[in-house]
Amino acid sequence: MKKRLVVYLAVFFAAVFSQLQAQKSSYPISYDGDKAVVTGFVSFEPLSDEHIFANAYFWVLDNVCTVRKDEIKDMDIENKSFKFNVKATSLETSKLKNIYTMEISVKVLSGKLVFYISDVWIEGQNGLIRKTVALNSLKIEIKAKDKEIADDFVRSESSILNKMFAFININDMQKISHWSDIANENVVKGMNEDEVRLSVGKPRTIIDSGKEIQWMYNASFYIFFKNGKVDSIMR
Repeated sequence: MKKRLVVYLAVFFAAVFSQLQAQKSSYPISYDGDKAVVTGFVSFEPLSDEHIFANAYFWVLDNVCTVRKDEIKDMDIENKSFKFNVKATSLETSKLKNIYTMEISVKVLSGKLVFYISDVWIEGQNGLIRKTVALNSLKIEIKAKDKEIADDFVRSESSILNKMFAFININDMQKISHWSDIANENVVKGMNEDEVRLSVGKPRTIIDSGKEIQWMYNASFYIFFKNGKVDSIMR
């Protein structure tokens, strides 16, 4: 029993240490041709690719999506990749008050998560007017103000990435086994809650009657759970 506890604590502190390391990381702007992007990868070994992919998805689902999985697109279960659109703001400690809109692509392979941030737009105050410009249009090497904006963006997107990476490290998700149904966005009896969320996203409302749990997606789509598994589907 003591040996198991030691092993558990070792794994737990390794995950926490990895999380703290990730939270200190910053992911700078680079260039893909003439396009300003942010790209790189983080290793999560010995976590499985399925664990990394699913938890990246769950973080986006809970922290970015407002309805079902509306901000997630091009989800490819077989290749463990997806894209999502997200808005970030300047951090509270920043002198700027900008809003950054971007697309983040995620792909998992061999224990690594590769990310690619592109199509970045910056909304900021220019005198009395709110102005929106593309990250590509900034002259970072020439104008000090543009460099300040670029650095502010890097701090904001790095905060988003590090929150997702920390979640991947510590979230203990349910076992996923219905991958083919998930790939086709099907819900079948016997699925657990995480499998349903992977397949069709999050529900609009959840009602727990004490005997069963009802997830409502719209007026004609309901899923009923008993003992943590899908018991019936109405659509």
